[in-house]
Amino acid sequence: MALSFAVFAFKESENTTIVALETDAEGYPVESPVPAVLPDNKVTFLKIYGSLFFAGAKNLEEDLPDVDKTHNAVVILNLRGYNELGATFITVLERFAKDLQKNDNTLMLVNVDPQVYGQLVKTNRLRILGEENVFQLSAHGETTRQANERADKLIKKKGP
Repeated sequence: MALSFAVFAFKESENTTIVALETDAEGYPVESPVPAVLPDNKVTFLKIYGSLFFAGAKNLEEDLPDVDKTHNAVVILNLRGYNELGATFITVLERFAKDLQKNDNTLMLVNVDPQVYGQLVKTNRLRILGEENVFQLSAHGETTRQANERADKLIKKKGP
């Protein structure tokens, strides 16, 4: 039994990845590797693939960009397709949000399923993230547009 769980956890962690999404010259989204260090004065859009439970969440945390020296940046994390978050991932979100906030950066969540929103409320993480930074699932693309608009305003307000 323990061996089966270990194999399951290993496979979960191997199948979890995170990518940065950018827009090419024609306006189409293009996936690229996550930057090692989060750039200052910029919006970085991230998309997760794979499991957000157990080892997958820990693997994901290791792949997040370093934010220790970053200032005035916004990370928009797309949670489309997830209707439940593991406790480990919720803790990863909290740590990442707090690390970002230390240098006046912001974490935003987009395409948040109502069930996931409820988890964030119940675990008191919505208070840490800021309700204004969590965009619930709506018409395709709408929450992303709203988050981008808010992120651009935050960056311009703080200035380079």
